[in-house]
Amino acid sequence: MNNANTPPVMAKGVAIKMAAALRPDCSAVYSKPKTISTAIGALVPVLPFFFWTGLKGLVISLIVSTLAHFTVGASKVLVTGRSWIKSGLEMTAVGLGEAMITYAIGLLLAPALG
Repeated sequence: MNNANTPPVMAKGVAIKMAAALRPDCSAVYSKPKTISTAIGALVPVLPFFFWTGLKGLVISLIVSTLAHFTVGASKVLVTGRSWIKSGLEMTAVGLGEAMITYAIGLLLAPALG
């Protein structure tokens, strides 16, 4: 595979890419856990509304979602090795930012959708 004009590092990279191309497609195997975790994550903020309505449901949804974001962020420490508090707060901040943006979009679209 390696000839005089190909650097050894590049030849190794090409060999790895070729080996990956020859492997059977595992995307279905890897997509199942991602799909399930996404569905669970999407259900977390909606679940309180099955039991409560109005402001009470909204507040409980906010609390449950915030705790879920912090838990997921804190569990990232198993992979990253960072501080669990920093990782949890980082994920919580991102989640709350998402919530504010989504809520604002909902307020803007509600009059148009009736």
